[in-house]
Formats: sequence, structure tokens, C-alpha cells
Amino acid sequence: MTTNMLDMASSAQFWNLFSELAEGIAKNQAKPKTYEFVNILLSKVNNNESTTKAVREWIQTVYGGRVLPVEIPMTTVASSQVNQFATAFDITKYEGDARTYKRAREAYENMALAVEESIGLAWERQLKGSILL
Repeated sequence: MTTNMLDMASSAQFWNLFSELAEGIAKNQAKPKTYEFVNILLSKVNNNESTTKAVREWIQTVYGGRVLPVEIPMTTVASSQVNQFATAFDITKYEGDARTYKRAREAYENMALAVEESIGLAWERQLKGSILL
């Protein structure tokens, strides 16, 4: 989810659709399902935009513990790779600022670690008796 007002409004519609879909699936299941592994990742975060702080706080208030503790900053690294159907990890030589590349790469690595931890915790809870989709 981005910290842009318009994108945030769009994501609210997505979560409504997701909720309806999950409820429909739950009605047809013998066992209740939980979606512990579904989290919010703030991406394309531009701290130079005046609304970023307010939107980030609103997202934290609404989604609480579902918001991952990492953010993906808005950088030219990601946008240049999207055009090539690649990721920051596919770059062999970045033509831009090395600090920008390092910041982007670290953000993606931290995101991967946060997702891995989230999945691990969900599996651990499942092994202890929770039911997980």
C-alpha cells in the first residue's frame, strides 16, 4: 500500500472486496480459516510529500499489527527496473547514485526478512493448534 491519498482510498476498496471473498470462502469451509499471513507493506514511500506522515499514521491506526515494520521508499531503482520486468536484485551495475541503490536494496532485504518472519510465526501458531489457510 502506498502512502498516497488516492492509492489509499483504492486499497480500502480492495480490502472490502478481499473481506467479502474471504467471508464467501469461509461459508463453504468445514473449518474456520484465518489469514494471519496477510499484512500491509508500505511502498513507494515519499517522505518529501506533505501527506505521507498523515497517511502513514492513518494506515497504522486502521491496520495496526498488520502493517509490516519496514517500508519501501520511492526510488528511481524500483521504477527503472519495473520497465524491464526486473527487481532491484537483478541489477548488476546501477547507473545512478550508489546511496540510492543501497537504500532501496536494504529496504527490499528488510521486507523479505519481515515477510519470512511473519510466515514463520504463522506456521508456528498453526503447529500449536491454530488453523491457517
